[in-house]
Amino acid sequence: MVGVRGVLCYEVTDRGGMRRRDAGLAENDRFLTATRADTQFRGLVGAHASFTLRESSLAPSVTWRATIGPASTFHVAEATDDEERTRRAHGAGVVDRLERHGLLNDRAVLAHGVHLAERDIARVTAAGAWLVHNPRSNMNNAVGHAPVETFGERAALGTDGWPADMLAELRFAHFRQRERLGPRRAYPAAALLQGGQDLASEIFGAPFGSLMPGSAADLVVCDYVPPTPLTAANLAGHLVAGVQPETFTGVMAAGRWVCRDGVPLNIDVDAVYCRARQLAATLWRRMRG
Repeated sequence: MVGVRGVLCYEVTDRGGMRRRDAGLAENDRFLTATRADTQFRGLVGAHASFTLRESSLAPSVTWRATIGPASTFHVAEATDDEERTRRAHGAGVVDRLERHGLLNDRAVLAHGVHLAERDIARVTAAGAWLVHNPRSNMNNAVGHAPVETFGERAALGTDGWPADMLAELRFAHFRQRERLGPRRAYPAAALLQGGQDLASEIFGAPFGSLMPGSAADLVVCDYVPPTPLTAANLAGHLVAGVQPETFTGVMAAGRWVCRDGVPLNIDVDAVYCRARQLAATLWRRMRG
């Protein structure tokens, strides 16, 4: 075990047929039950985009919420056809369907939101749901740029499968917003990092991001020598333009070191990469049929 903390879910979709859909539902149920009292991991109900899920695929999420109380995560309005195909198939919009199933609430984590209408964003924020911005994924898929400036305080930064370099994600979010809105209207992208910390605190029920007694003690040590004075007022600027991933030298999770001097303590990195390449080749063969 690497030793880091994690929040995981298995994505359910109907695209592979009902047998695979049911296997995905069963895996969600298994992992949610297994991690109910786990301090290291938490499970979320995982679901893909609305147009890939029939009514019977959303209904189990309601049952899980009532019995276990997990948060739910959904792809929402990533591309323009998400809303269009959902309305054609179900006679209601994406946000309408979430409300219909009791899934639009302060436990919902909605990824993308690129093409959410203003009134739907207002409904999402009024319900207390989280919106997660994924700028690199959106740019790679050429689906547009989310109106992050309208997302409210419960907004966070995500990668949607791109490498988990949150500083790189932060920079893409920052520059794309400045390009689209101009410097005076752009949402402060660094606030999305704070949002992710707040979301983790909610999911684990413990405060993250402080050195106070009782906090989670998940820390990253950065050997960064600032070329200009580092203050609370200009921290965001240093994160966007100064701090680089190679300056991170240590990681602590739950008060225990999992990486020191740039070296993971609990795993053989070379063996992990070797095994990953083997499994990737096997997966590619399976995908080719």
